[in-house]
Amino acid sequence: MKTVAVVPMKLNNRRLPQKNTKPFTNGKPLCWYILSTLLQVRGVEEVYVYCSNPEIQEFLPEGVKYLRRGEDLDQDTTKMNEVLQRFAADVPADVYVMTHTTAPFVKRESIEKGLDAVLSGEYDSAFAVKELRDFLWKDGKPFNYQLDAIPRTQDLPPLYEETSGFYIYKAGVMTELGRRIGDRPKLITVSEVESCDIDEAEDFYIADAIYNYQLQFGKGGDPVKEIRVLDCTLRDGGYCNDCQFGFENTKFIIDSLLRSGVDIIECGFLTQKVAYKQGVTRFNTLEQVKEVLPPGPPGQDLRHPDGLRRLRCGDHPRLGRLLRGRHPGDLPQKGHAARPGAVPPLEGKGVQDLSAAHGGPALHRRGVPGAHPPG
Repeated sequence: MKTVAVVPMKLNNRRLPQKNTKPFTNGKPLCWYILSTLLQVRGVEEVYVYCSNPEIQEFLPEGVKYLRRGEDLDQDTTKMNEVLQRFAADVPADVYVMTHTTAPFVKRESIEKGLDAVLSGEYDSAFAVKELRDFLWKDGKPFNYQLDAIPRTQDLPPLYEETSGFYIYKAGVMTELGRRIGDRPKLITVSEVESCDIDEAEDFYIADAIYNYQLQFGKGGDPVKEIRVLDCTLRDGGYCNDCQFGFENTKFIIDSLLRSGVDIIECGFLTQKVAYKQGVTRFNTLEQVKEVLPPGPPGQDLRHPDGLRRLRCGDHPRLGRLLRGRHPGDLPQKGHAARPGAVPPLEGKGVQDLSAAHGGPALHRRGVPGAHPPG
């Protein structure tokens, strides 16, 4: 069976002009991402862009075919099914995979899951959805729950929203029914990131932030698998008040952030440039850091020497970039004498983990309890 992928596209978008070719910060034109994904999908033999403007060709990845469509299909009143029917007449195939430029984070594996379902014969179509478990209202009344018996959101019956990420359908669904979803569809649940759909300028800004997060922390451009919250009040905030937070206030801030569920807390600077003064978040030793830490659960007290092993920096990609090299020359290197007046080199368990980054200690909430051991 021949399977063809198509991405309908126009360059005169009204809500966000030139959005299909608008590049991400530090990235490529928007259309490049979903097209590159389609080129990798197992079972797809040809990938087409269906656009009335041939100028789009300069933005396409190698291997993508261009098919010019009539300008009459560019009208605001044109329905998508009309576009897809015209394409099916121009490019015969057994199965079609239709996606949008505005869904740049759809994973190859999700498309293949839908394609496998259609090719199995059990389903005549498949499309991407995201699961909704929220309190919904319709016509001024609760739609999926009772006001006198409010359930937990996780106990709500799931509803599903089309993401427009992809539609996969047998040729007969389009030629006979005139639509992209048949009578026996398979719903493919995708992640929140995959469901990102760009219509307005605000959507593009959000997608751009996601892309750049992936660029920094993802592997091979894969969608984000985990987002962690980092607080840098006691470190970067020190540039505003010369790190003079006060001893009791520092303890209060760390304790409050832990209770709030913050994943990573930057406790301040670990430096040899200046002598430590209580109430200032520039530390010379781990013992000084220990003084501002709250007690942990039994056997996991962060103030205990073993608990100091949960103080880390540089293990998280962003932390590593923020901390590394902030205070070059702070710590005497092997074979070199310390600067006159410098605080003696750090000693004790866990010191190497902290000093290696030449920056500030970071407290990982995931180790309170159960933090990762130093890497």
